Amino acid sequence: MNLPEINQKTKIIKQGLPRFYHGNSTCIMLIHGWTGCPEDLNSIGQKLNTEGGYTVDIPRLPGHGTNLKDMENTGANIWLRYVMDRYLELSYKYEDIYMAGESMGGLICLLSAIQFKIPKIVLFAPAIATISKGVYWAPLLKHIIKRVPSKVDRHEQDDEDTLLYKSEYKQNTSVQTVAELNKLIKLTRHNLSRLQSKALVFWSKKDKSVSSKALDILNNKTPKTNIQYVILEESGHLVTNGPEKEIVLKKTLDFFKQG
Repeated sequence: MNLPEINQKTKIIKQGLPRFYHGNSTCIMLIHGWTGCPEDLNSIGQKLNTEGGYTVDIPRLPGHGTNLKDMENTGANIWLRYVMDRYLELSYKYEDIYMAGESMGGLICLLSAIQFKIPKIVLFAPAIATISKGVYWAPLLKHIIKRVPSKVDRHEQDDEDTLLYKSEYKQNTSVQTVAELNKLIKLTRHNLSRLQSKALVFWSKKDKSVSSKALDILNNKTPKTNIQYVILEESGHLVTNGPEKEIVLKKTLDFFKQG
């Protein structure tokens, strides 16, 4: 057994810090996506707490919110087990646990719901089917190509921490970590028929990452009466921070409040 490969200079970027908001006896876990961070879900997390009264937990998946090399030393099993362990810790204290996940976080949310029979889940653009075919080739390509340069969108309002985060996770795509995402996609698809949770699913027509086939797969492999779909018109992939975020929040709140 060896020590984990964590460089001693590794630090968590501000956006990567976990968030926790204390509320009532119902706790909602929010799981961010691949190369994402807790900040991605912080806005909706705060509102679920202030407007819904819920306790909200937004964990940081291992290897996220630090640097790309750190992420390459983790993987699908570690991300999934971390969330499941966190669920077990919270279930000791809170009466009810619900879960929501964005993109890859939606896959982890589905797998956790299947494992623990979580009664309600919300999926924000779950990455069950991706537009990029590179995701499906990554298990082979990772032996040939380590990283692929990516286009980074920078904005005037980006602060130093945001630029640092983008330079670490958006400037290059790690093929190895894409292969780990692929593992979660396959595992989720294989187990979808076992889902018993009530689910609310969001997807936008302008999503450039997750294909509409994700909805078809969900619809075909799960009990149809248990799933509600909301199709957005103007949002991008991160629907919780897009132009229709108020719709997403309201429908999410209403869903969790239902008996």
